[in-house]
Amino acid sequence: VRRAEKRGQKPAPRYCVLGKETCVLTWYATASTEAPSNGQRPDGSCTIALADGAPATPDLFHVQSHEGEAFECWAASAEEAARWKRSLDAITSRAISGYIQIKGRRGWKRRWVLFQPLCKKLCIYRAQPLVAHSAGTFADAHIYQQPGYRAHGEVKWAARRPSPSQPFGFSIFTPDEGQWELAAPTAKE
Repeated sequence: VRRAEKRGQKPAPRYCVLGKETCVLTWYATASTEAPSNGQRPDGSCTIALADGAPATPDLFHVQSHEGEAFECWAASAEEAARWKRSLDAITSRAISGYIQIKGRRGWKRRWVLFQPLCKKLCIYRAQPLVAHSAGTFADAHIYQQPGYRAHGEVKWAARRPSPSQPFGFSIFTPDEGQWELAAPTAKE
């Protein structure tokens, strides 16, 4: 896969490995498939939050990390890109997302939240970063704008915390003892 650090930047050939159980994309400084097996250290890695199939260009796809970092990736062929897109769809289709209220310093704010249960990562955006078309799959979804990325974190556990102003409130706790107060609009959500 050729990977560009930022949109518009010329891509460099990299050998990439996608951990389907961990949602982690790891890349190596060489395009050689022997990179992981010969003990070469990875050049970098990120946890996948969003993916875009770029249907107008069959060998191009985009991924965005849970930290808000966006990458353009080119496969060697349309067939290879289709394999990557299927693998990324298996990860992104398990994510739970939607608008929710989050308590900040100045009160409650409506934010778009994406939770990836495979790796227990929570991403918070100012607005919805993904437009899902009919089927809602990777091939039908497009990152149409740089989302208003706000924060991210790992979820250790959660607990219901209703209050008079937020009857469907709950708290999320992080491994470093951090806490986020959230509230869904309905009991079902």
